[in-house]
Amino acid sequence: GRRNRMGQDIYHVVHDQKNIWIQAMLVRLGLARVRSNKSNPEMIDQLYAYEKLARAEKIGLWALPDYRIKTVEDSFNALNSFQIIEGEVKAAVRQQNYVYLNFGQNWRDDFTVRISSQDLRAHFKGGLDPLALRGRQIRVRGWIRDYNGPLMDITHPARIEIINP
Repeated sequence: GRRNRMGQDIYHVVHDQKNIWIQAMLVRLGLARVRSNKSNPEMIDQLYAYEKLARAEKIGLWALPDYRIKTVEDSFNALNSFQIIEGEVKAAVRQQNYVYLNFGQNWRDDFTVRISSQDLRAHFKGGLDPLALRGRQIRVRGWIRDYNGPLMDITHPARIEIINP
């Protein structure tokens, strides 16, 4: 384990006698969704792979409509909740101190992802240029709130999955 910037201990737990990675087991059985934060991005790719298997088998949470991956259109009914949204980026623009990924024709009321300029550095460092995502099918995960339509702030690159590389 290690400590994050707030002094909290962060661990990936392994059952020592059976060598079972507990977080992976919970995700694989559909008992949890993957939720990273910028101070804890380790092992995300492996957890995404286990989540994909659970989704394909529709087990656990993935058997329930409330937990399925939502479309851009679904985001309007998912305000004030943590969601996974999948759709095509229609426009990627830099405006003042933010990058906006717009998923509709009218940014004033369609689903939008916002990345602050300070968080943008981590995306570039991780090899992801959000401005190059126009026309790409992506999956994002985070909290949706209402700000000129449904808005999700993305703080680090692990919260964006490119579906069609």
